[in-house]
Amino acid sequence: VDFVSNDHYFTPGEAHLDELAFSASLVDGIARKQPWFLMEHSTSAVNWRPVNYRKEPGQLVRDSLAHVAMGADAVCYFQWRQSKAGAEKFHSAMVPHAGEDSRTFRDVCELGADLDALADSGLLGTRLAKSRVAVVYDYESEWASEHTATPTQKVHHIDEPLAWFRALADNGVTADVVPVRSDWDEYEVAVLPSVYILSEETTRRVRDYVANGGRLIVTYYTGLSDERDHVWLGGYPGSIRDVVGVRVEEFAPLGDDWPGAPDHLDLDNGVTAHDFADVITSIGKDAKVLVSFKDDPWTGMDGRPAIVANMYGEGRSVYVGARLGRDGIARSLPAILGALDVDARDSSDPRLLRVERVDETTGVRFTFLFNRSHEPVEVDTRGDVVVASFATKDSDGLTIRPNGVAVLKR
Repeated sequence: VDFVSNDHYFTPGEAHLDELAFSASLVDGIARKQPWFLMEHSTSAVNWRPVNYRKEPGQLVRDSLAHVAMGADAVCYFQWRQSKAGAEKFHSAMVPHAGEDSRTFRDVCELGADLDALADSGLLGTRLAKSRVAVVYDYESEWASEHTATPTQKVHHIDEPLAWFRALADNGVTADVVPVRSDWDEYEVAVLPSVYILSEETTRRVRDYVANGGRLIVTYYTGLSDERDHVWLGGYPGSIRDVVGVRVEEFAPLGDDWPGAPDHLDLDNGVTAHDFADVITSIGKDAKVLVSFKDDPWTGMDGRPAIVANMYGEGRSVYVGARLGRDGIARSLPAILGALDVDARDSSDPRLLRVERVDETTGVRFTFLFNRSHEPVEVDTRGDVVVASFATKDSDGLTIRPNGVAVLKR
């Protein structure tokens, strides 16, 4: 693709920053770390949701710089001047109905000054630094999981990569989100989150990746079908059972649409599965159960494996056989990464999202630090502060307030 761009409108609420960073990282993955454009985003509220939430103070600048951090070399808004009439008259703009004497317009001007400062400091021409962890996203798996005749309509591929991206961030890891046809097999750790379709080619890549020393995380709903949506036979995940060291005979969907139906499963590490679980009936000779299910004895799930580690060739894998959600994944990740024998932490403080762009010729790095929390975060400064929005520098370091961002150059 010669020109890669994105239209992005923020997700209201607690997922706001994380979902934005996830989306921007995926676009950077599609662009193969070449420059891309943010063609549209909003200064504040949109007009097409049932409730059109505004952006809080600081979020206009922070949101735009999050796209820049993830590789965008241009940020564009819809729209310039908020219209007086028509279907989009309540969609926010650079110049709102209130005019230039408004927080929105002042923030737009601040953003312009920040972008000038970054350009003058040499940001253009840099690329998003490669993470040690790749989270794989697959559009065809999403389309397949949207089909009506699936084990459950509560599970779609699109939700699992975001949950893993957020859970990794909760453990101080800023992952790259990459398409399934990208070079995910050149990362130290790769996550296949509910990648429903595994083609013969992707299957070969999985096998070679782990056999040659790769560290692989695979979840439920992965590798159920080939590229024609023909189920791999012999037990799930059919084409890579030996790689992950498990054999799943059937599924245990979870729901609350019928009285008395099972709506959750507890795990013996203290987390809870919702919506979906695998019935793992056997594991490989080199596999080790990390976590098991806890349930009433007559259900057939009590004591069954839930998370399994395996050795394959020179590499290792971990299979997660249930939908744990962001919180459950985050709490399980230390054991998972331990079983893979990796320490991929980017930041010692999971309240910060840390992103770096690097000039591969000169070695100059721009470090973007975003506050993911609702409290001020103090950080040591290593390098010159190029941009500080909702952040203040003093002799002891840098304090980044909620909705704040700082950019350091070194």
